[in-house]
Amino acid sequence: LLAITALGYASVWVDGWLRQQGRAETIARLLGVPENKVVRIILPVGVPAEQRTQPAKKPFEERAWFNRYGG
Repeated sequence: LLAITALGYASVWVDGWLRQQGRAETIARLLGVPENKVVRIILPVGVPAEQRTQPAKKPFEERAWFNRYGG
């Protein structure tokens, strides 16, 4: 996903949707995935219709804590 973004493409991590209504199995059949393998995620890749900027993140110290909750 990082490489896709670095190359100027866009994608989204899709996982929960696959676990409903046999979607993972259907996609596996369409792609010829061996029966002993399971499709866990898909990353659709494309050219973004518009360029967007990421919202500013909080500083690391405000969003990560070690050995205790710091919120």
